[in-house]
Amino acid sequence: MKKFLSIIVPIIFFLFIVNIAFATNTSIEITNGTETTYKTQIKTNGGIWQDTDNTDPPKIDYNGNITIRGYVYYLNETGDRTTQVTEGNVTIGPTKSSEVYCGNLDETGYNFECTVDTQDVIPDSCHIGENCTIYIWVNDTSGLEGNRSLKLWIRDLNITDEYDNEYLLTFSSDRLEVNTTVTISGYVYYKKEVDEHNISIPISRTSYIYIKDPCEQETYGSGNWSTSRTSTDATGKFSFDYKPNCTGSNLKFWLKARDSYGIESYITIRKAVYPKNTTSTAVDRDIETIEIENIPKLIKDVPTAAVFSLTKIQEIKITTNKRVLLAEITIEELGNSTTTKPEGKLYQYINITKVNLTDSDISKVEIKFKVAKSWIEANNVDPNTIKLIKYSGNKWNDIDTSLRFSDNNYYYYNSTSDSLSMYAITGQEKVVIPGIKESDYLNITTYPTTISIEQGKNKTESVTVKNINTTVNQSVKLTITDINSSWYTVTPDSAIISPNTNKIFNITFIIPSDAEMKDYNIKYNASSSYDYTTENFTLSIIPGDELKKTINETLANYSAIFNDIEIEYNEIKNKGINSTTLDTLYNDLKTKLNSAISFRDSGDYKSAYNLLDDINEDLTRTQQEIDKVIKQGQGLLGSLTRKIIIFTIIGVIIAFIIYLFLPPSIQILPKLTKKGRKEIREEEGLVKDRFDEEFEDLEKSEKNIQEIQKDRFDEEFEELEKNQ
Repeated sequence: MKKFLSIIVPIIFFLFIVNIAFATNTSIEITNGTETTYKTQIKTNGGIWQDTDNTDPPKIDYNGNITIRGYVYYLNETGDRTTQVTEGNVTIGPTKSSEVYCGNLDETGYNFECTVDTQDVIPDSCHIGENCTIYIWVNDTSGLEGNRSLKLWIRDLNITDEYDNEYLLTFSSDRLEVNTTVTISGYVYYKKEVDEHNISIPISRTSYIYIKDPCEQETYGSGNWSTSRTSTDATGKFSFDYKPNCTGSNLKFWLKARDSYGIESYITIRKAVYPKNTTSTAVDRDIETIEIENIPKLIKDVPTAAVFSLTKIQEIKITTNKRVLLAEITIEELGNSTTTKPEGKLYQYINITKVNLTDSDISKVEIKFKVAKSWIEANNVDPNTIKLIKYSGNKWNDIDTSLRFSDNNYYYYNSTSDSLSMYAITGQEKVVIPGIKESDYLNITTYPTTISIEQGKNKTESVTVKNINTTVNQSVKLTITDINSSWYTVTPDSAIISPNTNKIFNITFIIPSDAEMKDYNIKYNASSSYDYTTENFTLSIIPGDELKKTINETLANYSAIFNDIEIEYNEIKNKGINSTTLDTLYNDLKTKLNSAISFRDSGDYKSAYNLLDDINEDLTRTQQEIDKVIKQGQGLLGSLTRKIIIFTIIGVIIAFIIYLFLPPSIQILPKLTKKGRKEIREEEGLVKDRFDEEFEDLEKSEKNIQEIQKDRFDEEFEELEKNQ
């Protein structure tokens, strides 16, 4: 029995030690979807679940929410999964310092599933139409942490009347008649906003188009979506037939686009449907296009924009003098008007009406509109004479209008008014003297091609315009397109330039302190009633005093963080721990930080500023990699210590077992001869005699001391009695 226990007990103890050594959890893994049964998934606005794969990032809606679910596992020191993490919390965000709480871990199904607002968790620098990186962090109740990054593609779906300024949402017939089939065509695309302009991105997957029949609606928006659907092609184009079974002068069509991920977009358009074989007099008004936009809330003194996609009016921005709820703005493009015809070339009559909003509620209206270049060229109109005019007091009145910018197809304008009513877009025909070509009138001869100005600062530059005609005087005006008109003033406002002479215009740029720091590609525009000419230049907005201060503080903070990282990095290298990933991250971070500091020191704050986001991200990634390497190093050190202990214990156990099972006849010490044993006994006897002698001497000494002490005590006692 003794031998049996001596074998079993050490073996059990050995297995227990091994289990402790090799089952210790060192990190947490949020699974990345490489295995079918262990996936992290995401969906947007209640759409379908998408697997998170950084080579094909899931598509999410910028204006909405995202729901993320996944599994979380403990990993041991060898990187193998052990058990699921069932207690702890999950946070999501662009960085560790700006994460938002997402939910708790549990044991049912996926270890976590939580919903957050998209804009709360994506980086501020991330725009529609771009890949963005967010992070998921998991912390268990013991303080162990794990994280992983996800790439997401931000998108915003649009069903539109305009695709790359070329393709329109159209009806196959301008005139719709009851019980007559008409084909409706258009495009669906993802949009990306760049410098306040929407850039279309072809839709990457099939989407479906549904219509809400206006003849089935008792009120706007009521009725059911069609059960049948139309698919878009590879370019996002769709086309389907529709047969109205009712008549009306102001019927509202609803179209809905839904992509395969569940993202939806809506558009509405109003059209007149005529009785069969009648003329347009059967309809109350000659309305070509109607578009309605709802504004749920207008806050006092806060400009609020309504954006339109079907009409020549692109945006109406309204500022009110009180709080207004549930306002509705309707734009009607009219083929004719009962008003007197305005002077000049007429481009479009536009009637703007409103619901739950009065003129007395409005303090300011800004209207953005566009005019087709094809119309301007066909009618020989000077684009600098285009203006929005307002009908009031039984006459047409000019309102402030400025040219914003142009592209290949349109000129874009901005007007300011104090109310909404009947408007018209007009322009003046160019004045051309027979025998003189357009190119023989004006030329911008000298001008700066690049102008750099700090935020919050002013700067004046000179531009020279020449009247290159030899016979006519010209009244010339110099403007700048493609930037806010409040950013500059021109002196003089206009000037009469004699034939073959120059005129210098001074442009004072007044840059707001909060102006976006970037390069603006804009134009000088010199115009007269005879001609206009343009020249391109770059306005570079560079950091002002406040931003410089922020850049300096940020670089100082980043440098301090980097110094701590550098100390940890050197300690890791001194311990002989190698990590290619850490080396790459560290060197990239060091290079970018040194470049930013060098730019700053040379006065190039703009280049330094452009590196800050990258440095911040690299600081986070490098620190995470350092923490990971340190944790792995500690795991290896602990593993080595445990293994030394284990092998020592194993060695002792083996030696003990060998000793137990050795035969009794085996002698460990060599045999002694008879003579040797006698010498040992004699030696032992001598030691004993010496000990006895020393013990007797000690006893005698102790007895003598006691007698001396007794005699001294007796003498002191007798002396004391005599004194008493």
